[in-house]
Amino acid sequence: MDRSYLVVFDFDGVIADSIDQYIKIWQKLFTQYGRTFPYSTRKIYREKYDSAWENVFLKNGFSKSELTEAVVNFEEFLTYDLVPIYDGIKEILEEIRKTSRLVILSSTKAKFITPWLKQYEILNLFEKVAGGDGKSEKSEKLRQLILELGADENKTIMIGDTAADVRAGKSAHCSTIGVSYGWYESDRVKIESPDFQVDSPTELLAAYNKITSSNS
Repeated sequence: MDRSYLVVFDFDGVIADSIDQYIKIWQKLFTQYGRTFPYSTRKIYREKYDSAWENVFLKNGFSKSELTEAVVNFEEFLTYDLVPIYDGIKEILEEIRKTSRLVILSSTKAKFITPWLKQYEILNLFEKVAGGDGKSEKSEKLRQLILELGADENKTIMIGDTAADVRAGKSAHCSTIGVSYGWYESDRVKIESPDFQVDSPTELLAAYNKITSSNS
């Protein structure tokens, strides 16, 4: 079967509904440093969270030296054991996998993502899990991934929920789908002008089909 398209998924906010878990960890970490985490509700988090996540620390009083230490502590707190999968996303992934190659590109390290994918029995759908390296920038990582997998940038789709994802896709000359059910609320996704924007996982398949059919 021809799988000429490469579909690159962000993880948090697209596949894993991890906002609530991250809010708890941010709050715990900020308290440890004698600070109050300002994005304490799901609504505020989606309105204010910076996909250049280093800024969440730096704009709220952390020094650069504290940032380095805080990132290490953050990982010690991080667990995905109780993080749910978005309703309907497993079926969408299975459907897209029939006609395309799937990979994950995330700022979250693969050591956290892989067990979670196994837990939900979807690890086998992905050709590669490209996890984070302690930095938020994704553009170069996406270009390297396309090159590594021998993919065509004109037949690559980047699916993500933040500015970093959409900008990475555009920088690599890929098609982009912005999702507004994740870590960014709708207007923040819209301002990045993805090729398509979806408000629920169930809308992903239609957007994917429009891109692949228009380029066939």
